[in-house]
Amino acid sequence: MTRQIYNEIDIEFLNGFTGKTSYRRTDNYTYANGFQRREVHLDWFNEIQVESKLAWLRMQSRLRDIGNPSDKKLLFVIEHSINVTPKTKVYNRFAFGNDASIQRKGLFTQLQYRPSGNMEMFLQYGPDYIGGGSNPVEEGNLNGNADQFDIIKFILKGNF
Repeated sequence: MTRQIYNEIDIEFLNGFTGKTSYRRTDNYTYANGFQRREVHLDWFNEIQVESKLAWLRMQSRLRDIGNPSDKKLLFVIEHSINVTPKTKVYNRFAFGNDASIQRKGLFTQLQYRPSGNMEMFLQYGPDYIGGGSNPVEEGNLNGNADQFDIIKFILKGNF
């Protein structure tokens, strides 16, 4: 049997700032040999985000399994993009994961250039999947054992 308690607060500030914090408690009950065993998992999530015509910034953090020393994880991601010109954008993501066994990191940076409506060029460094997705601190590679390595890609896309 599993029992879960979830609380969330969404906040909107002036000038395009938004924030979110949530707390989740999950109690897992198992029965064996007439005894009941309970596992407690406590998670706390935070996010702040802001967007303007010039740039976009999102910071997320998540504490997983608070009070459980062998499973506790601290996950932190900062993402931002800067519109250098109407056709050029720079995107960066810094992801960090820390638990009892290893400290992981992921640095991803990308220069985006869109010379026309049907063509895109990207020059990027780092693994694009660590901390990727719509909710980076929930991403499996950051939660697992992925770590930074050097990779450089040039991508050219065109629609005809």
